[in-house]
Amino acid sequence: MNILILNDTSKYHNGSKHVMKFLTNSFEGHNIVCAKKIKEHELKNFEIVIINGEGTMHDNAKKANTLVNLAYYAKHKLGIKTMLVNSVWQRNDENLTKKLIDFDYIGVREVLSKNELALLNNKFIEVHLDLSYYIDVPYKKYPTTEIVAGNFYTDKSSKNGSRMIVNIGEDSTIDIFNEEWNTVVNKLRHAKLLVTGRHHEMYAACKARCPFIVLEGNTHKNSGLHKTFGVDIPVIPRNASIDDIKKAMHNIENYQKEYAKLFDAMESYPLPSFINCA
Repeated sequence: MNILILNDTSKYHNGSKHVMKFLTNSFEGHNIVCAKKIKEHELKNFEIVIINGEGTMHDNAKKANTLVNLAYYAKHKLGIKTMLVNSVWQRNDENLTKKLIDFDYIGVREVLSKNELALLNNKFIEVHLDLSYYIDVPYKKYPTTEIVAGNFYTDKSSKNGSRMIVNIGEDSTIDIFNEEWNTVVNKLRHAKLLVTGRHHEMYAACKARCPFIVLEGNTHKNSGLHKTFGVDIPVIPRNASIDDIKKAMHNIENYQKEYAKLFDAMESYPLPSFINCA
């Protein structure tokens, strides 16, 4: 079977790389093409079109419209099976949202996005974890650390490291842009606390069972994880100051039971059902 995966984010950072790894592994044995762009006439070569919704499906963005319109064309003009996976969905208009109604599968990463898709009425919408979480990470020993600093969220990548969180008392750092996913997770397995504004660095902490303080990004995807599992863990504003972050750090001991609840729930959460759709 020929499968097209749209929105190949594997070169953005190493969390995204693992998202794409999970997607391609899920359809092992099939002919898989991963693409950032494709023309409508090329869609006829595929039986399934999958949109990786990571980082794109919000604010009625041009890219969101392009991806949905391609899949809509594939479904309605060519009769091709269409899926949206690993997605946020926020602040998109009714016209764009209704184009999803005949998709064969819709999977979002948190319940807030599912709520925004309510106008699809009885359409089944699955909430699954970010796909990077489902890949096993072999244990590796690292030095024990107290406070690990990650990246602020910005609209540009942090290849030069200039957007790292600093001056919070950190004794170690992680950088999802410049360190392998397995390295990031294993560092956090030996840390007491992570402070980050990046979604995938937060997910790495969850994989490592490392308590974290996360700043909200440009969507509700960070706070949405907490809402999905009903945990009382604060998410601080995207524009929080270093003093704001330090105040949150002082209260971290009050939330240890909530972190354990979150990590236990995520570890027992089922695999997304789309892997059985091919």
